[in-house]
Order: sequence, then C-alpha cells, then structure tokens
Amino acid sequence: MQWAGPLSGKLVLEVGSDDGTYLNAFAEAGADVLGIDPHREPKLPLHPRATYLKQRVQDLNGDWTHFDLIHVGEVLEHVDDPDEILRCLTTRWPGATVLLSVPNFWARDHQRTYSWDTFNQQLSPYVERQDCATVSWEYQNPPGVFQWYMVKGR
Repeated sequence: MQWAGPLSGKLVLEVGSDDGTYLNAFAEAGADVLGIDPHREPKLPLHPRATYLKQRVQDLNGDWTHFDLIHVGEVLEHVDDPDEILRCLTTRWPGATVLLSVPNFWARDHQRTYSWDTFNQQLSPYVERQDCATVSWEYQNPPGVFQWYMVKGR
C-alpha cells in the first residue's frame, strides 16, 4: 500500500472490490473505505472502517461528495464502457488521486486487453482535457503483469 501514500484519516473509494482484499487493506492502513462492486459481495469479513455497496460507481448517490483516493484495480477490462467510468471519476470527484491498473493479458471474462499503448491511449483524452494530470505510471512486461497509472483529478 506504500504506493498510495499515508492513508490515516483519508477517505478511499475502492471500485471493483471483488473479494474485499484491497478494501480491507486500505482500512487496515487507517483509511475509511467505501467499496463498490456491481457483481459480487466481498467474501472476506469487512474491517470496521470499511463499508460495501453492491452497485456501479456511476450510480453512487450524491451523499459521497469527496474521496482522497480512488482505486480502480482490474476493472476497465471487464466493463462495457470504460470511458463512462473514467468520465465519472475525473469529473465527479475533482482533486482525488485515481489509481488505475489493468492486466496486460487476456482472460476469459475480459472484454478487452490492454497494452501500454492502448491503456495510455484510453487515458490520454482525460489528461489532455486537463480533467486530470499524470502523477506516475509503470509498465511491466512480460504479459501477465499489471500496468499502473496514477492520475490526480483537477
């Protein structure tokens, strides 16, 4: 969790919570965490600082007006319209740091696969429009390793 910086007292949105691993890890690091996933409930018991909702990020109600960090790990390759999620994240919660990651391999339940070029191409319109600025990125090869991109909303 070092890549996320100090988390004590921060509010984190964990998009695509899956089994609850990251959700609980953020909470154990001191953050208050909202985890969302429209398809499944966490299998792990939730940390007391963690809350879970079974829904899409686009449908999150207006009570959630601020997040310090938004983690979107291995989600974009599963959704029909990744741009819809990116638009939502970069316009709804300005000032939040958004950490995105995608695998650079194909799996049965993926709707698309990403190379560094396609990942960068998908994110570049948001950076160019200055909805967000690039903080850091990392590309790892061989296939099967994840690519990370961190952006800061404006």
